[in-house]
Parts: sequence; C-alpha cells; structure tokens
Amino acid sequence: MKSIFRDKGIKEDLERVSCTQHHSCEDLILKIGIYGMKEYKHYKRLEKWLASKGFSIFEKIRYGKHEFDIVGINDIKTINVEVKEVFFKRLIDQAKKRVDLKIFDYVYIAYPFRKKPKVDWLAEYGIGVIDLSNNEIVLSAKRLKTDIKEKEKFINYLLRKEIRLHLEHDDYYYLMRRLKKEGLTIKELIIKYAHYEYP
Repeated sequence: MKSIFRDKGIKEDLERVSCTQHHSCEDLILKIGIYGMKEYKHYKRLEKWLASKGFSIFEKIRYGKHEFDIVGINDIKTINVEVKEVFFKRLIDQAKKRVDLKIFDYVYIAYPFRKKPKVDWLAEYGIGVIDLSNNEIVLSAKRLKTDIKEKEKFINYLLRKEIRLHLEHDDYYYLMRRLKKEGLTIKELIIKYAHYEYP
C-alpha cells in the first residue's frame, strides 16, 4: 500500500483544516450540507497529494448534470476523486458513472474504512481506492480510455472557469474575444493574462 503523505508534517497540518480557510462555516453548510461538511475536511490533504503530482486542482465542479468533488488537470491528463464518509455503495455508483463519462484518465474514490477493505474487484472498472482512515492508496487507478474531444471540451470549461475567478466580468468577455481573434489557445491565454499557474 502506498501512503499519499510522505511528509509527516504536511499530513499533520492538513488534518487541521478549518472551514474558515476558504469559506465561512455557514456558507459551506448551505453549499454542501452536513454530510458534505464531514467530507470537506478531507479535501485539502487529497488536493495536496494531487498537487504534489503536478495537478492543478478544482473542487465542487458542476458540469452539466454532474457535480465532481475534486478534479485535477495536468496538461491533458485529468483525474477525479470522489469523497464520502457514508453511503459507500453510492460512492461506487458515482465512480462508475465518472468512468462512463470518458473525460477522466483516472478515477479514485476516497472513503474512511473501519477495517481493511476488499476492493480488488474495482480494478475491473479501473477505479482506484484511497483509505482516508490510514491515508493510503489501497488500490491504484488504471489509465482509462477517454473521448479526446469530450475531455478537451471539459478541460476548456475548467480553464474558462478558472479565468473567471481572476478577472472582472467585462475583462473575461474581452479576453474571450481576443482568444477568438488572435487564435490563442486557452493555455496560452491563461499564461498571458491570468494569475494562473499552469503545470
């Protein structure tokens, strides 16, 4: 089993995540509910692990009728981590649906198991498993087959969303016009105009 935390100090720091780091407690409860609050405390350490692998992180992403807990992109590689503290069967169903979307190269589920999980059968679907109780990868995800066009469409959606976070409303639409006029790629646009560190 692989530990997702090689640095003990990082692990300890991330386990003390408070809801005031990015949102007020009230905002978080309204946004993701009581169960979501329990899950949210795991996000920062999972995101730190993905960042150490070179992924840029997005959380609670709505895309069409779907909502993804954690998404990482690294150039054209995409990864999804779905997190739950309860309802394990529902978590597995979610992961299977993520695989079927064909926009993720890797899909993981993260769950606090009380005893050693028997999850080898998920390898058939290519789904990886992270044990939140021990901070370990108990099953590595396999590289999935993706639909290139759909995946690029999804990545572009994420990057446009990221630009919106850093630019005023009018500036965003101005840059979109520049994108079309100058023939820039989304990546080039971000590097040129936004405070965004592309891996």
